Amino acid sequence: IALGADHELADDATLGRIQLAFEAARFDEAETRAAEFGTAYPASPLCAVARQLSGRAQLRSEKFAEAAATFQSLLADGPAVGGSKELDAANRYYLALALLGLQRWADALEALNGTAGAAAELRGPIEMARASALVGLNRAAEAAAPLRAVLKSQPAGPDAARVREQLIAVLAESGQFDEAAELLRELNADESARPQWTSAAIRLAEAAYKKEQYQLARDLFSDLVAEPAAADVLDRALSGLGWSQFQLKDSAAAHAAWERLQTERPESSLAPDAALAQAKSFAQMGRDDDARTAYQRVIERHASSPQVADALFGAARLLNRAKEYEAASKMLRRLIDEYPQFTQRDAAFYQYAWALSDAEQLEAAREWFDRLSREFPASRYWPDATYRLAESAWRANDLETAKRLLNQLLDLAREPRIVAHAVFLKGQVLAAEGRWGEVDALMQRVADDAAATESLRLSARFWLAEALYRRGEMEAAGTRFAELRGEIGERDEEWTPLVPLRLAQTLAHAERWDEAFEIVTRIADDYPDFRQQYEADYVIGRCLARQAKFAEAREAYERVVRSPTGGRTETAAMAQWMIGESYLHQKQIDDALKAYQRVIRLYEFPNWQAAALLQIAKCHEQKAEWSDAVRSYSQLLKEFPKTKFADDAARRLAAVQRKITAQPQGTRTK
Repeated sequence: IALGADHELADDATLGRIQLAFEAARFDEAETRAAEFGTAYPASPLCAVARQLSGRAQLRSEKFAEAAATFQSLLADGPAVGGSKELDAANRYYLALALLGLQRWADALEALNGTAGAAAELRGPIEMARASALVGLNRAAEAAAPLRAVLKSQPAGPDAARVREQLIAVLAESGQFDEAAELLRELNADESARPQWTSAAIRLAEAAYKKEQYQLARDLFSDLVAEPAAADVLDRALSGLGWSQFQLKDSAAAHAAWERLQTERPESSLAPDAALAQAKSFAQMGRDDDARTAYQRVIERHASSPQVADALFGAARLLNRAKEYEAASKMLRRLIDEYPQFTQRDAAFYQYAWALSDAEQLEAAREWFDRLSREFPASRYWPDATYRLAESAWRANDLETAKRLLNQLLDLAREPRIVAHAVFLKGQVLAAEGRWGEVDALMQRVADDAAATESLRLSARFWLAEALYRRGEMEAAGTRFAELRGEIGERDEEWTPLVPLRLAQTLAHAERWDEAFEIVTRIADDYPDFRQQYEADYVIGRCLARQAKFAEAREAYERVVRSPTGGRTETAAMAQWMIGESYLHQKQIDDALKAYQRVIRLYEFPNWQAAALLQIAKCHEQKAEWSDAVRSYSQLLKEFPKTKFADDAARRLAAVQRKITAQPQGTRTK
């Protein structure tokens, strides 16, 4: 029946159509008709009801801001026509729902404080809304009280299942699991409350897992898996069951749950997470092959999922552990290039740099350590990356860069292990600069550092001994090296062969030739790859020469001269000079001359070139070759006037010149 707009029942009929649209879930229509109602019947006492229906439609459409505005307007207009407290209380309740939707928890709670006159059917929902607001304010413990009160007053009321559902959620949030489990059992006994039981069970299970109540979580997830449930609930239950079993050390059951999730629900958003969980679990169990297969499954089957980044990272770490550095570096480079938002990006840089380093791509590794140091100054990996850069600079003899990085590291680093290594490396840098007086304090700090490894402390003690040796404190150095020799055992450090060498050198300096010889002759057998064997051979030559075994001494000196690593060093120049000395001791003047001349011709060490010229001149004197002697002395004074041999050369030159002058002219020799 069509009623005219001026019919006395027209507004009732129009309101009826709004209610029908609302009840049929045609919320946009209900909202539109309610707006038209206000225009058509502005004086109708039903306007407030129509506007309330409009606001409720907005709530059901999740238009929370519009709904809040609607109910705030209604409340601002004052009590509804007829002074209905129930309508006013209902509007406050609906306003609170809108505010809850906007997560304005405190405002929602304030709105609910004016709902004392609400109709009986709204009292349960009002207390549920109050509980939601309290939970939003992190006051879950307070939220239980209003819900308990509703259940106590209406244990079998129409909202009892929903109240129990929410009370279980509140109790779970506050860790009151016993009461929550009891309420869940009450829900389980009500066949009509299966939706509420499912919702409450999944929330309680997840809360129990979060609070490390793994046994309860496993039991609840198991019950959920056994029940017919919506796909999203089954996904969460299978995933949670897997994790609970994993935490309870039942790896087989955990993997079975995760496998079921992947098999039965491959399209689930949780399937990649289950596959990743399997991989990580295998890795923790040391089942690297299974872990690599599982990571590969994530990468291949779930290529568009965010878990691929974690899978690439996990797989790369396993490849590194298996020393498959090239494959590891490829995976890490893909991770870095394709997933710039990866949460462990600094760790990816770090692992990539090490993979390159282990693959002997040292310059590329240095570049990535440098990027990590520059781009992630707050990273836990920054200290080690910066240390590696300093170490690389030191090995490249870029000592200024090494010192700058080490000073920066020592200013910021807090980890004792890193600090100990940085102090040690700074000591090595100062040693490379020849600043032996400053090496002591740094190396003593490491030697006394309980946080340093035993190996590092022993290395620091070597450098303390080396500093004494380099400063010429031979007796003290010899004592230190003798102590170290008894402690190094089977250690294979870069410096360990130097310990017997330095000990032998200090003994030779003290002219304890037999002891020095006994130690130094064993170095070649004990350390066949020792790069400084030529220094040991020089000491052997000295010891043999002291025993007047000149031919054997020359063999040792020749090994120095021919050494691939020592043949161009000052030690080789010394050895060549000593060859000349050995011939001179045996009165083989011509051979001595040749040996000394090789010093001048082959080496550019002024001190030894001057010493060779002095001996050459003396040889010429012994052969009465006065002019040659004068020439050699004059050459020494001209080319090496600041050496310690210049004064002796000047005296001997003057003596030779006097001798030449005193000789009759016919008797002067060349």
